[in-house]
Amino acid sequence: MTNGDTTSAAHHNRRAVRASTPPENAWELAWSETAPEIARLRQSIAPAPPLRVLRVSQLDAGRLDKELSDLLREQFSRVFSPSGTVSHLMSSPELILFVELLIYALSVGRGRPTPGAGLLNLRYRDESAKGVGGRSGIEGPRLGLQQRIMLGFLTIGSRYIWSRLGTFAVNEGWSSQSPSSPSGWTAWRLMRAGETLHRALSLANFLVFLKDGRYRSLPERLVRARLVYDQPTMNRAISFNYMNRELVWHELSELLLFILPLISAAKIQQWVAKVSAALLPQSAAILGSRIMGVGGDARGPASGAPPPRGCG
Repeated sequence: MTNGDTTSAAHHNRRAVRASTPPENAWELAWSETAPEIARLRQSIAPAPPLRVLRVSQLDAGRLDKELSDLLREQFSRVFSPSGTVSHLMSSPELILFVELLIYALSVGRGRPTPGAGLLNLRYRDESAKGVGGRSGIEGPRLGLQQRIMLGFLTIGSRYIWSRLGTFAVNEGWSSQSPSSPSGWTAWRLMRAGETLHRALSLANFLVFLKDGRYRSLPERLVRARLVYDQPTMNRAISFNYMNRELVWHELSELLLFILPLISAAKIQQWVAKVSAALLPQSAAILGSRIMGVGGDARGPASGAPPPRGCG
């Protein structure tokens, strides 16, 4: 091959490389061509259905957590209190604070659901995060550290502080009509107004919860912590047959406790005595006539003459 042929071949290869190299704005051209198709595909994809968590499951989770707290407080009271003072120690604000903080720290404090929520396939989700919902509607991050601390303070710490503040106000005489210091009376009125406002807001939040089923309490709404399903295909992991029986027995016992004080035992004894006195003579007479009838039939064939026979 001559030098001229080699040079022409090299020029030809360079032209081919330049022809195959895309221009610098090729990606912009490709995007402009495919953007309408991508937008059409996005519109054709159906959005995730709205998430509906059973309200009864959320309320039952709170009830189960409360029952667990009561059981733990009773056990601690029996261990650390002398006989006869169990009920007094169970209502101690410090014991209530300790047990509720213990349950909260071992569950929500570690990024896990509470015991009641775990039984009912529920967990807390951060509603303030981006991309909440996903395809199934339950995707989303768990609560952050700051949210967990704030939720624990609003649900547990605030109740303890308010309880101790009320006890201090009563001991200082702020609630009396003629307080020793006007500032105490003003503080007591502000406390009562704040308590009334809190109850009104809690009632309003509960009514909104019954409508949309998002936040059970005011602290959850303030922190944006919502209970959602942990697994979308998991059924309720608890049966309420035993609880239903317990509720029936509880209502029966309450009915008996209401009725028994209205019943006079002396009147019942008098009525039973009258009925038995009226029935016993009649029963004795009937029984005696039957015995006499049976005895006469037994003695007849042995002592009397043989029965007459027909003619012939």
